Amino acid sequence: MLRRAMPCDPGPVNAQPLWVIANPRAGRGRGARRGERLAAALRAARMPFELRRTDGPGHAQALASAAPGGVVAVGGDGTVHEVLNGLRPHGDRLGPLSVLAAGSGNDFARNAGFPRAASALVARLGAGTTRTIDVGVATYDDGRATHRRRFANDAGIGFEADVLAAAAGLRWPRGRLLYVLATLRALRRQRPVDCRVDAAADGPPPAAGPLLFASACNGPRVGGGLPFAPAARLDDGLLDLLCVRSTTPWATFGLLLRLLANRHLADARARILRCPRAVLTPADPLPLAMDGERIADAVTRLEVGIAPERLLLAI
Repeated sequence: MLRRAMPCDPGPVNAQPLWVIANPRAGRGRGARRGERLAAALRAARMPFELRRTDGPGHAQALASAAPGGVVAVGGDGTVHEVLNGLRPHGDRLGPLSVLAAGSGNDFARNAGFPRAASALVARLGAGTTRTIDVGVATYDDGRATHRRRFANDAGIGFEADVLAAAAGLRWPRGRLLYVLATLRALRRQRPVDCRVDAAADGPPPAAGPLLFASACNGPRVGGGLPFAPAARLDDGLLDLLCVRSTTPWATFGLLLRLLANRHLADARARILRCPRAVLTPADPLPLAMDGERIADAVTRLEVGIAPERLLLAI
């Protein structure tokens, strides 16, 4: 979410034609339909563009790295994640980027305030207004090498990544209900792990005990609209690190109910640390997820922070 008082920067975003990077598999086919709808709206508005369709994992990142100007990502949070990691910095800026949501969760598009209709997005693009937001960056070790990736909305280790793996195996529904059902499925194999959390943050440290998951949130909603970090802002220079400690499936189910009611932070086992940087070192390797995608299966160290570049949104 953005601070309402933040000013917009008027003016043309870029003289180069827009590249529309559409993931036709997003949302079980919605990406293809929404990409064509956006292309029709851009033609009607006589805005120059090129439609590029992805053909598999990693292709959106490769296309974004070759884009000469602004990019519109058509897909879900995973598509946005790939495009973000493909964008080339111009000084201390990335973008401009727009998003037409077409995935299962679409948390980043919702947090950033992008319109859902293709015609409304084209009208915004024509107005030429922009906003700048923070970009998260994660550096992680997987036992073989050290990797670095940007993230738009969140990066989490532990149970969150297991839930995403379970969600990938469900054919329906979409949005919040998909992630609730995936959580119930993942409960059978939850594995809390002792984890050291080092963060320069205000407030009390997370409660002692095994860590179920930790999620570094740039925006307030994760998992199809679940309010992981209600006070998070995309442009405040901080991450909201949600640490959840739970030892039994029944306890986790109770926390899920509180999360659905946005009352999870009243439970002592759930704590938010607002910080510009944090390091998490689990006693045993944990899976890692970023922006709705499982990225790695066995992470031994995770450092999250705010990237030096800021992202320009054409919004």
